[in-house]
Amino acid sequence: MWASVLGHDSENGFAHADKDFHKYLMDHGKQLENSFVFFLGDHGLRFGNVRKTFVGALDVNNPMTAVSIPNSLRNTTSILEILKENAKKVQSHYDTRATMLDIMKTLQLLQYQHKFKGATLYEVSVKMQEPSNAEFKGKVKILDDKVQVLGLVERINQYGKTADCINSQYHRPFCYCKNQENDGKKATKKKPN
Repeated sequence: MWASVLGHDSENGFAHADKDFHKYLMDHGKQLENSFVFFLGDHGLRFGNVRKTFVGALDVNNPMTAVSIPNSLRNTTSILEILKENAKKVQSHYDTRATMLDIMKTLQLLQYQHKFKGATLYEVSVKMQEPSNAEFKGKVKILDDKVQVLGLVERINQYGKTADCINSQYHRPFCYCKNQENDGKKATKKKPN
């Protein structure tokens, strides 16, 4: 989970996502017991009052990184001890990448069995007809004749101003507004009465 936008301009941004992160972690607790979970950020605040503090000065160029390893590996491998030792050193995302590569190598040695045994994974591409000509890609898993979408379905071509009638960043890639003659004026949020 890369959380760079939430706290990019304000130290208070992360608090707005606490409930969402908590719900996600609780809802997926069983799956996460057997997973590596990385929480990442790009850097600390570059301006403002927090930047002027001792902690802010340390944090400004250090990426926030928190790692949880599978319960089954905490006492049976040296991964946790290595992560604890590395936490005392200056780190970059090059180190994060190296850590992920080491994990993959270690898991191969442990003959890690993937939970989706018997599942078939597909990458699906869809191209819509005119007028939108939208192109999408996504991944699906088929297990026991059931299809499940994995992750996000992403728009892979530009849509320009064709979705200016809608404010939702989530829905914009899927929208093609009927009225294309709005001269590039974006939708404005209406205040509730």
